[in-house]
Amino acid sequence: MRTYSAKSLRQFIKRIEQIKDDWESEDGEPSLWFRGSQNASWVLVPKLFRPKAPVKDLLEKEDEIREEFVRRAPSLTSYNPRNAWEWYFLMQHYGAPTRLLDWTEDPQIGLYFAVKDGEGYHDAAVWVVDPWRLNELVLGKDEVLPPGSDGFSDSDIRKYKPWLPDRFDAKQRLKTKLPVAIFPNQFDRRIAAQRSCFTVHGVKTDSLEKLFPKSQNLFAKIVIPARAIENVRGELEDNSIDEATIYPDLEGLGKCVARWLMKDEDTPHDGLYTRLRPSAIEGVGVFAVRNIKKDTLLFSGVG
Repeated sequence: MRTYSAKSLRQFIKRIEQIKDDWESEDGEPSLWFRGSQNASWVLVPKLFRPKAPVKDLLEKEDEIREEFVRRAPSLTSYNPRNAWEWYFLMQHYGAPTRLLDWTEDPQIGLYFAVKDGEGYHDAAVWVVDPWRLNELVLGKDEVLPPGSDGFSDSDIRKYKPWLPDRFDAKQRLKTKLPVAIFPNQFDRRIAAQRSCFTVHGVKTDSLEKLFPKSQNLFAKIVIPARAIENVRGELEDNSIDEATIYPDLEGLGKCVARWLMKDEDTPHDGLYTRLRPSAIEGVGVFAVRNIKKDTLLFSGVG
């Protein structure tokens, strides 16, 4: 898997174009999905699989969580999910642990989620995946479908059914190992605004990219250095990628205008040139967090 770096929105878009050029095939440029991560060291593991527990126990807990969510949700929302997939998407959307990982078809939205709350202490990253190639490896066919949609053929229903067996059905326990890429129904404004899409894990709890160690042109990662996060966030806002765009409701609008208020505190890199980090050579090293001009006093005022 190749890793790139981007310090500005323009560089980020160039990296996307580079990846598309590198991954181009006889069918043309790939249609890519993007996932923002506020810490570049975080891996592609869905929320359900993050606790250190046997997968059997986690899947049993998932059945209980699904049951409780479906039982109690109707009184709390006007949504009326029509099938198990829509309920599963709704769970993910509102923070319940699932085997889903969120992605987006829009690279700038992926970048927004990478930098939106970053305080500059860690590098951020945007993961890139070719979902059609992923499904070709898993399903034997380069297609990505919305399994919860009306009018699905019986054969397509059976094709995706193994990734979401019925709750507490001992005969249809989750057995499929590898993840698959799927589209959700756009029954929610946020799902539509964010151009949401998902990968759904099977029983293997490893990070998504590690499940395909020998596959080329499947995953990439674009790292946003910590010192560039605030600048990139500002560039996205200048391009109308902000809370009001991502969350098209009053809550999103409120968060959007709240950013207009001046901040009293400095960012972590104001007046600083270096930070301590573990060294790949030995022990702890002093690392630059920005470009440093000749004759700069690196540690002025700190004794």
